[in-house]
Amino acid sequence: MINKYLRLASVLLAMSTLTACANKPFEPVPEGYTGPVADITDTIDNQTGTSAYMYVVYQVDYKPVANSIAASLNKSYGNGAILTSELISRQVPIEKIALSVMAKKVYAAPVGSWISENPVPVQGKFTFTPQAGHSYSVKGVLGMESSVVQLVDDIDGTIIAEAKATAAD
Repeated sequence: MINKYLRLASVLLAMSTLTACANKPFEPVPEGYTGPVADITDTIDNQTGTSAYMYVVYQVDYKPVANSIAASLNKSYGNGAILTSELISRQVPIEKIALSVMAKKVYAAPVGSWISENPVPVQGKFTFTPQAGHSYSVKGVLGMESSVVQLVDDIDGTIIAEAKATAAD
């Protein structure tokens, strides 16, 4: 009987290890890269104890990357309805890249989105070439009728790209 449970535990451990490896986020700057880079940072706004508005990059070159939504939900796991946010920033090489961005209200507990009013979530995809040494932020405005998510150059405030969504979409 004990062998049966040990075997089951071994199989579960192996499966969780393989799953963890398979779900490792893409790193836009490859190991050993020594060229110029830029920083792109997610933003978190309008935070209460249980929810926050989050503006994030969730894919670079169509591959999933670490983002503040996933990191915050992971950090909050097991804490009930309390959201512990974690801000993510990533470096990208200075070359043309494809970004997928999103803005939405995030709750620690899924039931929060069922019982609360929620702003319109918005996603966008675009390509751009970052400038060496620059930093960029994902920002926007979430509203009940319409929302916007933007990539903004932190140095001069230039909006690099934006996506919009309305409640009618």
